[in-house]
Amino acid sequence: MICACLAFTFLPLAQAQELRLAEALRLALQQNGDVLLQIQQVESAQGQLEQAKGAFDLSLSASARQERAVNVSAQNGANGKPLQTRNQSANLQAGFKKQLKNGMSLDYGISASAQQNTDTAGITGLQQNKTTVSFNFNIPLWRGRHENGDALRLQSAERAAQASLHTMRQQTSQVLQNVMAAYWDYLARNQQLTLAQGSVQRARQLLDSTQKLVDANEKPRGDLVLLQADLADKQNNLLQAELALQESSRNLARLLGKDSESVLGAPLERFPQPQEQLDNILEQGARLQQLALAQRPDVRAAQEQLEQARLNVKQADEARKPKLDLNLGVSMARASEGGSRLGFPFAAGNTQSEPTVFARLSYEFAPENHAASGAARVNAATLAQSEVRLRDLRNQAMSAFNSALQKTKVTARQLQAARRSLELYELAVRQEITKQRNGIATLIDVITIEGRYNGAQAALINLQADFAKALGSLLHESACLLPPQDAGRAYEIDPVALYSLQNIQRLLAQSAPNMTP
Repeated sequence: MICACLAFTFLPLAQAQELRLAEALRLALQQNGDVLLQIQQVESAQGQLEQAKGAFDLSLSASARQERAVNVSAQNGANGKPLQTRNQSANLQAGFKKQLKNGMSLDYGISASAQQNTDTAGITGLQQNKTTVSFNFNIPLWRGRHENGDALRLQSAERAAQASLHTMRQQTSQVLQNVMAAYWDYLARNQQLTLAQGSVQRARQLLDSTQKLVDANEKPRGDLVLLQADLADKQNNLLQAELALQESSRNLARLLGKDSESVLGAPLERFPQPQEQLDNILEQGARLQQLALAQRPDVRAAQEQLEQARLNVKQADEARKPKLDLNLGVSMARASEGGSRLGFPFAAGNTQSEPTVFARLSYEFAPENHAASGAARVNAATLAQSEVRLRDLRNQAMSAFNSALQKTKVTARQLQAARRSLELYELAVRQEITKQRNGIATLIDVITIEGRYNGAQAALINLQADFAKALGSLLHESACLLPPQDAGRAYEIDPVALYSLQNIQRLLAQSAPNMTP
C-alpha cells in the first residue's frame, strides 16, 4: 500500500494506490512506536511478575561426597615406619525447600552417611551406616504472620502486570483514535485539493472563453482583469490545499510508523454519516458515561496502581514489626553396620524408637529501623498520590466524554445545516449564471456567489471530517474503540464498527439488565 519515492509528489488520485482505513489501522498496530513501546512495557511487567513468583518456587537440592583420609602419626611402628590411620567415608543428601504464601516455610531432607576406619594396627572395622529423615517448619508469629513480604510483593507484581495490560489497551485505543482522526483529515485534504483543482480549472476555462469574446469585441476588456484576479486567488487556494495535504500525509505516515516523507495512497473510505440511532444514544449520555467510566482502561489501570500502592504500604508496615519465628523440627534415623560401599542407604538396621523433635523461638528487632520507617513514608506518599491521580483521572475522563458527546451532537447538527446551505448555494449559482447571461447580474456577482458556493463545499468537507473525528473521540472516551475487554495483546479490529455506533449500542445493550434507568 506504500509507494516508495524520494520526495513527496502530488499524483492524480486515480494513479495512487488506495489506502483503506483497515490497512491504516493494521499498520499502526504493527508499527506505531507508542504501541510497540507499551508491548515491551507489558513484557517487562510480566517478567517482574515471574520474578516475584520465584520466591515460592520449589527448591530441590542434592549432593554426594566420597572421601578417603589418611592421618599420619609422629610415632613410628615396630618396623620403623610411621603409624597411620585410614578413614573411608561417603555421604549422600537430598531435599527440598518450599516457601508458602501464608508465611510458613517447609524444609525436608534425607541424608545417608557411611564411615569405615582402619586403625594404626591395620585392623579395619565394620562400615558404620546412618540414614536420617528430617522435617523443619518455620512459622512466623509476628512479622509475616499471614502474608510475608514475598507474598505481598507477588500481589503487588500481579497488580502491576494487570495495570500494564490496561495501559496498553488504553494506549492502543488512543493510537487508533489518532490514526482515524489523521485518516479523516487526510481524506478531507484530498477532497479539498480536488475541489481547489476543479475551481482553478473552471476559472481558467471562464477566462479563456471571455478572452475569446473580448477578442471578438463582444465583451469589455475590463472583465479580463477581474477574471485574472479570480484565477490568481484560486491558484493560491490550490497551493494552500497542496500544502495542507502534504502536512496531513506526513502526520498520518508518522502515526503508521513510516517515514514522514512516505507517499500514501489516496484514501478510499467515505466519511461516516449521522445514523438514525444517534439521537437515541445521545439522549442516554449520562448512562453511557457511567458505563464508559466503569470499563475505561486508563481508569482500571489507575485502580490497579492504587491497589498496588496499598499493598506496598502493607508490606512496609509488616517490615516495621519485630520478627518472631517458631521453628519446629522432627527427624528419624536408622543405623546399620556393614553393607556395600554404594548400597549403605538401604542397608537393614535399627531404627530409633521415637523421633527427635525440637522447638526454637527466634526474635529479631531493630529499635530504630530507619529503612522500614523510610519505606513506609515513601509508600504512604505514593498511596496518597495514587488516590489523587485516580480521582483526577475520573474527573478528566468524565469531562473528556462530555466534550466528545457534545462535539458529536453539535457537528451532527452542523452537518445537516451545511448540506442544506450547499443545496441553496448550488441553486443560487445557477440562478446568477442565468441572470448574468440575461444581463441582469454582473460577472462579479457570479464570481462572488460561486466563491460562496466553493466555501460551502469546503465547509461541508471540514464538517464531515469533524463529525468523523468527533465520533472516533466519542468511541475512544467511552472505551468502545476496541473489542470487549480481553487479556490478550492481539485485537480483532472491525473497521466498520470504528466509525459507526455498533460498539456503543453493544455496550448499552449488554449492560441494560444490570442498570437502573
